[in-house]
Amino acid sequence: MTRGRSIRPGLWLAVPAIGLVLLFYVIPNVLNFVLSFTDWSSRRPNPSFIGTARFEQLAGDEDVWNALWTTLKFAVLVMIIEN
Repeated sequence: MTRGRSIRPGLWLAVPAIGLVLLFYVIPNVLNFVLSFTDWSSRRPNPSFIGTARFEQLAGDEDVWNALWTTLKFAVLVMIIEN
């Protein structure tokens, strides 16, 4: 028996797990990434493409930078305490 032939049953056992990862992780993340470049709203049926305008607006907002800085400080503090 060749080595390639003995691996096949193991790959078939991985197919359901791969399908679940695609269904519940990869596909929703790809859709969120695509929708982040639109002005999608649940009240309007047709979203329009706005490009990076939303991200440019966030980059100019001081509250976003304060939140990121606070998160970074907290993450470093927790990492130091736990290690």
